[in-house]
Amino acid sequence: MNQFYNIPESWPIYDTITICRDLYGQESGQPGFFPSFAAFAQRSDHSLFKMRSEALAGLPYNNQASQDRVDFAFHAFSIGLAFYGPSWANEGIAESTENDAIVSAFWQMDLPRYIGVEFRIGPDVKLSGTCMRLPPGYGPRASGIAHGIDTVQENVLAPQCIVVPTQGEASIGNRFRFKPPVDLPRNETIEVKLYLSDVARYVLNQLAGPGYITWPTQFAGAEVPEFVTATKAARYGIQASLWGIREVQQRGELHA
Repeated sequence: MNQFYNIPESWPIYDTITICRDLYGQESGQPGFFPSFAAFAQRSDHSLFKMRSEALAGLPYNNQASQDRVDFAFHAFSIGLAFYGPSWANEGIAESTENDAIVSAFWQMDLPRYIGVEFRIGPDVKLSGTCMRLPPGYGPRASGIAHGIDTVQENVLAPQCIVVPTQGEASIGNRFRFKPPVDLPRNETIEVKLYLSDVARYVLNQLAGPGYITWPTQFAGAEVPEFVTATKAARYGIQASLWGIREVQQRGELHA
């Protein structure tokens, strides 16, 4: 009789909440996808790993085959939360109908302090704290400054700057690590629960966005510079991720 074994494989599990004025295709009916900050703030709590799947939300936002459980035996080494938004810049590089440069800074760097989080496995709470406690360990981070032409005051040279933030160092070691790793049986339910404080809900309810980001694509005209611009809806999100090892069957070796 042949002896079959599961093979360990490095694997992430992730899920995403999205806030964007323009939701495309099936996004508009997706649970956890909101057209405004006020709509997101109507609820005092939100769930990840509980309502979406890859088939429903798409691989950029979720990679679960089942909406609320693990599809294989999984050994979770770490957990992280990414609050992401558009890169923010001063006037002259990007403008927004809702001042998303300031809003993006608040969303990515301040809001995680005012949202509580629990990680649940079945009925058990394995972790609780604030979202700032769980840096994602990935994401872009950069900044730069230069002289350029101000798009508000035409033909005026002014300092230009851009900032692309990530919570903490973008390093795999900069995540909340489980010691020892948390073992999840196949088909076990999991959930990351977010709890918005009164401060978070108050501020989000005051925001008019998300708006539209506009950026110059080229110069038009010779004597006085005029910009040809492109516009896209600003997109914000909260992404929870578990990193670890899953146990998978080898091809052709079907067993329990």
